[in-house]
Amino acid sequence: MTARRRLLVFISFAGKDRDSLDELIPFLAQLEQEGLAEIWYDDKLHPGDRWHEEIDRRLQAASVVVLLCSTDYLASDNCRWEMKQAQALHLAGRTRLVPVYLRELIWEAAPLAGLSYTPRGRRPIAAYQRHDEAWLEVVREVRRVLLDLQPTAPRLDRPPAGNPSPALNDAARLHSRGLELLERGQLRSAQELFERAIVLLANDPAASAGAVATCRSHLAETLRRRGDLDEALEQAVMSVEYPRQPGADTRDRIARLSTLASIHAERREPRSARRCLAEAQEMAQRYDVRDAPEVAAALLLMAHLNLADGELAEAQRCCELAVRIDESRYGPVHPETALDYNTLGLVLKARRRHRAARHQFQQAHTILAAVLPAEHPYVIAVGRNLAHA
Repeated sequence: MTARRRLLVFISFAGKDRDSLDELIPFLAQLEQEGLAEIWYDDKLHPGDRWHEEIDRRLQAASVVVLLCSTDYLASDNCRWEMKQAQALHLAGRTRLVPVYLRELIWEAAPLAGLSYTPRGRRPIAAYQRHDEAWLEVVREVRRVLLDLQPTAPRLDRPPAGNPSPALNDAARLHSRGLELLERGQLRSAQELFERAIVLLANDPAASAGAVATCRSHLAETLRRRGDLDEALEQAVMSVEYPRQPGADTRDRIARLSTLASIHAERREPRSARRCLAEAQEMAQRYDVRDAPEVAAALLLMAHLNLADGELAEAQRCCELAVRIDESRYGPVHPETALDYNTLGLVLKARRRHRAARHQFQQAHTILAAVLPAEHPYVIAVGRNLAHA
């Protein structure tokens, strides 16, 4: 059995959020006591240190970067530099990001809008009556990431140390912006950004195979939504064919398999779709990530396949599992959870439970209409389901 490694956790924060950092540090101390983490932030600079170089060195060495996001954080030039460096390292497969929703900010302008924030449900820590409850959720997420990064086999594909190249920085920026546009339904623009990011990554030897695969998978999803299923299939197949180590990037691979399955489903290839989802579920069981949001997405797609095949009880079971995972992860008022409610509504409608189905459609539409424009395909589709419930 491989021994645990103590991994470096870098905390990026704005000076005006010092009180929040002081609240968080005692909670993170437990991770140090477990031997999982070494916590570093700029208070640990020594007199005489060249502060910018030392911060950069620590950032490069970090396995996890925790970003305490607020309007003051986004307004700080130093914080934005740290965030861009962390994004590039994340895209290169060298670090994992844990954005923390500290205080209210404009989501559409947030550079990390494509990532999942903690605490769940887009509820800032400042909104909690008892901050301890929120900080415990943050520390549980950091701990989960640290455990996920513990090696189950030697990592042979880790890129060499050093500053991210300009190409990786540009690819990180393009990829992040592409995710924002994909979420908003601006598919043509998202496709262009993903394609540019892939070119940069594919020509940079410092880019990890996983980063290229993830970007290809997001491009495949964009093409699927645009209706170009042949090109979507080609990109999705390439995204799951990249070499991988056992246990490494498990959740990312589950997400890529789900994207490939969704494309097979739209091409009316249910057997191929089910094979992809069976592999995803087997990986979730083997590496104990059954409560990950990527697993919820796979369950939701399996529910659609079961619904199409008339296996309504199994479809409802898959939907309810997905709802449980996403409500726990994101909270009940979140677009991801809303999509679960919509699918559950379709299943309940097929089972002739019309009142329950309408309730699910109403929940989904209320959530999506509050965060997405009226012309977004999700808002239109769920509104149509509600009207015909």
